[in-house]
Amino acid sequence: MRAIAIPLVLVVTACGASSADDTGDDVPPGVVDVRVDIPAPDPNYLDLVTPDQVIAAGEEKMFCYYLDNHAGELAVQTLEAFQGNYGHHVVLLTTVEPRPDGTWEDCSDQAEMWKFRSFVLPIPLPDGYAIKVPDGMQYVMQIHYVNTGEAPILVRDVARLKKVDAAAVQTWVATLTTNRLDVSIPPGPLSVSFDCTVDQDLDLLLVGGHMHEHGARFSIDIGSSPSAVDDELYLVDPWQPSFRNLPPVSLFFSAPHHLTAGSVIRTTCEWMNDTNQTIAFPSEMCTAFGYLAGTDQPFHCQGGQ
Repeated sequence: MRAIAIPLVLVVTACGASSADDTGDDVPPGVVDVRVDIPAPDPNYLDLVTPDQVIAAGEEKMFCYYLDNHAGELAVQTLEAFQGNYGHHVVLLTTVEPRPDGTWEDCSDQAEMWKFRSFVLPIPLPDGYAIKVPDGMQYVMQIHYVNTGEAPILVRDVARLKKVDAAAVQTWVATLTTNRLDVSIPPGPLSVSFDCTVDQDLDLLLVGGHMHEHGARFSIDIGSSPSAVDDELYLVDPWQPSFRNLPPVSLFFSAPHHLTAGSVIRTTCEWMNDTNQTIAFPSEMCTAFGYLAGTDQPFHCQGGQ
């Protein structure tokens, strides 16, 4: 097992854009332009670009952009995500409740999160590995911003999917996600664990965890049953605030970790809330992510609800 740090987003600032005075007529007065540049067309990439959106000073917002895949079946090796200042993440998902192609909506409410499924991670796969994108699948590009500045910001993010030749794919890969949306952390320490059960034999290729600045410890353990979860798969202790965007990741590509049907994955998040207020989703999160071989269907487990 090898642990490395992987960026969840590549944070860049739109070239030459800093205020309404130097970015053109499309920026409202008093709004700071943090939009990223749109890359030049490249046949090796599929570029997804969000609409422009203004986020008020002091606001924390997530927005979702629904786009149908009209390019036919694709093989994808990785995601490159680009986001401006005050950005927290750009993730590319699918959904169990499709919207009309081109829908752009506020999805900050945790009650809506159950319908999304992880699809691709910003982690390059080795040669011969790829994720299958069916024709007509709907992408959901989710962006998260926390505008801690004193002025509204104008945002626009980019997700680039690196394409590979499907004929060269030897192993199809799908995502693993365990997640809790009912995160509510009162002042002081809190520990939360939840179990997910694998319903088929799978090989785990990598795994990582995601919390925010108040995280203290993150672990993933596996076992043959809920009473026998005794194999430590991943541990970050102590969790560091910088891991919010750059979490450690354990890689198993050279020796995949086999999960038999019925195996239990236990995700444990521990926090230390040093404020005098309760912290809830999306200000804090408890999510494990990974890649699986042996299936082209994502494994998604929603704990706690």
